[in-house]
Amino acid sequence: MGRIQNPTHLEQMCRKFEIKNYVETGVGKGHAMKYVLDLGCIDQAYGIELDNRLFETYEKIFTNQPVEFFYGYSHEQMENVLKELDKNPTLFWLDAHFPGADYFGEGYGSEKDFIKRLPMEEELRIISKNRDISNDIIFMDDLRIYVDRDFAMCNWEDRKTIGSDGYDFVEDLIGETHTINEHLGDEGYLLAFPIRYTKEEIISIIK
Repeated sequence: MGRIQNPTHLEQMCRKFEIKNYVETGVGKGHAMKYVLDLGCIDQAYGIELDNRLFETYEKIFTNQPVEFFYGYSHEQMENVLKELDKNPTLFWLDAHFPGADYFGEGYGSEKDFIKRLPMEEELRIISKNRDISNDIIFMDDLRIYVDRDFAMCNWEDRKTIGSDGYDFVEDLIGETHTINEHLGDEGYLLAFPIRYTKEEIISIIK
């Protein structure tokens, strides 16, 4: 489980690239959502959460905040989020995986349905199909689910059995509109920036 503020200078990035919206899948206890809202850069945020125990806490945590939450599987609710989302540059934080495993002691392999267990490919497919993402930034957490690298938190020993094998689908879905960058901090991140941003601009905000 990564932290959205770790791979980049997030406030600098949001202001530099005029990010106005934020979409998060797998809100969990709301730490990333709260961090982004507290930056003061975002006009509107949206979050998707599957676990009802967590979902029911958001009304108290995010009182009077510009955020709307959707309950259910991220790949089933993403189209509903996109219908609400305006055309302004948006930061997507895709962090939905292994329902229940981070917070309530369920095993990482307890979900047998591959799309429900690892929804990132389907999330990207829905986003790229239903939205002009040419001005959006997409962060994807837990890269070690997909590949072995020299991650700060080490490789994941169960990747080949309940994880995945590579992320070619990312290039297939958004490679024409985005530059894909690996970041090996924590459990690994994929950072996708619109191709119109120069290498120098991207380097300037990556930690």
